[in-house]
Amino acid sequence: MLTTRRLGPDGLGEKTRELDDQKTGKELVKQWRERFATLQNERLREAGHAVQVDHRSHAERGLEAEPTRHLGPTASAIERRTGERSRKGQQHDQDALERLARAKALGELERQEKASAASILDLSGDIQAAKRDRAQQQEREAQAERQRIERMNSTELAQEIGRLRPPSVDSLVERDQDVKAARAELEKWSEQHDQGTRQERRAKEQAEEWREKHKIQAWFHDKGIGHAPALRELEEQAEAGREQWLTAAPRIEDAILSRRNAEDYARGRIRFEQAPTLLKLDELEELRREKVRQEFEQKNRQQAEKKAERERAAVPQDFRAMAAKREAKASGWSDRGEQWKAAPQGLRTLIDGYNAAPKEMRPAILDRILNDGQRREQVRELMAEQRQQYRANDRGMER
Repeated sequence: MLTTRRLGPDGLGEKTRELDDQKTGKELVKQWRERFATLQNERLREAGHAVQVDHRSHAERGLEAEPTRHLGPTASAIERRTGERSRKGQQHDQDALERLARAKALGELERQEKASAASILDLSGDIQAAKRDRAQQQEREAQAERQRIERMNSTELAQEIGRLRPPSVDSLVERDQDVKAARAELEKWSEQHDQGTRQERRAKEQAEEWREKHKIQAWFHDKGIGHAPALRELEEQAEAGREQWLTAAPRIEDAILSRRNAEDYARGRIRFEQAPTLLKLDELEELRREKVRQEFEQKNRQQAEKKAERERAAVPQDFRAMAAKREAKASGWSDRGEQWKAAPQGLRTLIDGYNAAPKEMRPAILDRILNDGQRREQVRELMAEQRQQYRANDRGMER
């Protein structure tokens, strides 16, 4: 509540009359209420509070709560003078009694509902047990959700992230009803301002054209000797346009402030509402990256295992080929050959021992070596080492 008296250097003075104006008083009070709400909300946000003040009426906010009613200054003055209850006061009392009756009925209904709920809880067992059951159910649901997420691969997680990602804050601000209303208000006053400026400019241009065509009549008109109705009408149109845009100009400033406040409020509310979802999305994105890393490593392991399996399957044929080249002293397989020098000592011993045996015994020797899984893997690793060392030596020679 604020005083209606003017505040000057000497304290409170006479009462103001701006609010008594039937045309502008109500709008001025509305602007003050909106500005006070804006200042309060700014201070609340600075203090870290999520709660916000809303200056709008219950109807404007879509609430069904019944507003309180006031007697009003006229009826209050009559009662002070006469000492008797006015007709409006009597109606006010009747309305109050009806509201009390409705409140009593609602209170009784609420008590009945609570009693019914209590009886249901009594029938179902201990309240604390019911709460524990509910908490356990929620934990089971949360655990099931975590397991569902953990079973997803990186592609499925990317799809889940896309499904959960909320619209952008700016797009939701654009759709906010309060923002739309504030922008419509700004557009209305901007259009009135533009209409006024266009009307003033057009009327002045037409007046100048009329003056050029009727210079004598215009001179008499300007001197106040004669009266030119057409020129007078154009001047009045220009003045009306000027008054229109002058009236709209301050309203535009207020509308800009209201729009900015509505956008800021909507943006803050939307970000607050989206915070839990965005936090979950960050967790899912981190899990997706980890899944990508694991899937990449698994793919590399599988490829390495397949390669090793192919090499193990090719061991008999590759070993016989190496032994044959060594025995025939093929290019690179003589004592000074690069292929032979690249072979590790264990592989050399196996090949020379194999070649030293009679040819009819070689298949049995090879089977004895390769039928043992561990020996077979050792031979595969020795041959793989020979190939790798030969390639390394070959690249060194090229450089």
